[in-house]
Amino acid sequence: MNTHVNLSSTKDILLHLERCDRSFYIPVSQYVDLSDYSLKIFEYATRYEIFDDDSNLVALIAYYKNEHYFYITNVSTLPSAQGKGFATLLLNNVSRDADLSGQVIKLEVASEDQRTIEFYKRFNFSILSDVNNLNKIEMVRYPN
Repeated sequence: MNTHVNLSSTKDILLHLERCDRSFYIPVSQYVDLSDYSLKIFEYATRYEIFDDDSNLVALIAYYKNEHYFYITNVSTLPSAQGKGFATLLLNNVSRDADLSGQVIKLEVASEDQRTIEFYKRFNFSILSDVNNLNKIEMVRYPN
C-alpha cells in the first residue's frame, strides 16, 4: 500500500471516519458532525492517506498548517488494519514536513487515553497543557 497526499474525496473521508468512529477513545461523532468534519478536512487540511487495493481509505492523518505550527486534527486507521504501522508511517510523514519547515506539531488527546498518549510520546510529543477542562490534553512536538 502506498501513501498518497490529498487523494481522497469528502465521501472517502466520511466513510472512513464512520468506520473508525468507535475505535476512538471518545467517538468523534460525539462532539462533531462527521459530514461537516469530513468537508472541513477535505477543504482545509493536508492529508496523508493509505488506500487498500479496493480503493478504500485505510489510514488517514490530517493537519492544518499556519505560520506558527502544524495542528493534527485526525489520525485514524480502520479497526481491521490497526497494528500494522500505518499510523506510524503517516505520522512520520507529517513529522518530516514539520521538521523541514522548522515548525512544531500540536494535537489534542483525551486525557484518559493513556495508550494514545504513549503512542505520541514515542514520536517525541510531550504534554503541554490541559485543554480548558474538556478532558483533553494538548501535546506538542518540537522540530528536530
